[in-house]
Amino acid sequence: MKYSCMLFVLIFFPLSVFAQNGVDIEQFDLKNQNSSISSSEHNIGGFMGINFKANFSENFHFILIGGGSFGIMVKPSISIFTSVNYLMSDIGGLEVWFAGIGAEYISFPYSWIQLYLYGKVSYGVMDFLYKGSSYQSGVFVFEPEALFGIRITKFGRIKLGIGYRVAAGISGLPVLTNRNCSGWYGVVRVNVGVFDPKQRQKVL
Repeated sequence: MKYSCMLFVLIFFPLSVFAQNGVDIEQFDLKNQNSSISSSEHNIGGFMGINFKANFSENFHFILIGGGSFGIMVKPSISIFTSVNYLMSDIGGLEVWFAGIGAEYISFPYSWIQLYLYGKVSYGVMDFLYKGSSYQSGVFVFEPEALFGIRITKFGRIKLGIGYRVAAGISGLPVLTNRNCSGWYGVVRVNVGVFDPKQRQKVL
């Protein structure tokens, strides 16, 4: 009985305080829900783009063209994205496709000039026609980058930078190894989209 009385007081005392202060609990909850929904609707931006990378690895030269890059701005300083890449090289008979996910941190997101720290993890397939024989291998790729960005418009950015490609898991391919498929590269990236949720709110 004693605990039942205490429970009764704990439940109904706060309600009586709300009532004395003229607060309608249902309206209070509804207002908070609407506020939360409105906030979440305008708290995410998005972008897409293309990239071009020139990779000068040991003994071989690689040119990588990236497309289908789609990203979400979790906040103006943080994005997550996916992308698909096709790699060309001066090695005859080699064809490489890989796709991955990554994240990016942006310093000075509201400035005309930004600094980016970028990282992406990918998996792909290497097809290699060598001396009349066909070979295939899977490959894991990790690409950290540091970039300098320029906001050309409210909805467009150009990024220039350097990165290092770490290849792993290559096996059964003549000539090609994890080591000579890894190396430094230069990158140019063009993105268009809504990078600041405030801009999205104005557009909507």
